[in-house]
Amino acid sequence: MDDGWSVASRASEGDLLLTYRSAPQSCVRDLFVVDSPVERVKAGWKPGYDYMAAIARVATLSEPLTWSNMRAETRLSRAGFLNGAMAGRPPASAYWHVLLEMIVTADPELAWLAKRFCPDHLQPSR
Repeated sequence: MDDGWSVASRASEGDLLLTYRSAPQSCVRDLFVVDSPVERVKAGWKPGYDYMAAIARVATLSEPLTWSNMRAETRLSRAGFLNGAMAGRPPASAYWHVLLEMIVTADPELAWLAKRFCPDHLQPSR
């Protein structure tokens, strides 16, 4: 896969990816969707193999989800992705309803995300 991106081994085509930008931005600004089957291939950027897939941007947040705003949201107090300092590829599915609410409150034009990525249709984290 020449144009793939490194994704979690448990990712599937159609999954939503929230990409976190580390300091100094410290925020989620872009949302992508896994746009192809996930393949385990020889990595071109590190020794060994990696899981790769094509991804497609579905939204750029005009008001990003900042680290400090997510940490201040009490409903995210037990979110592993925040408690682990955004290290690795922790699933956020269990908290998607909160993140979606934060996104749409900040930018009502992104309300369409609720229909396409409805929290009620999410599968439990794999």
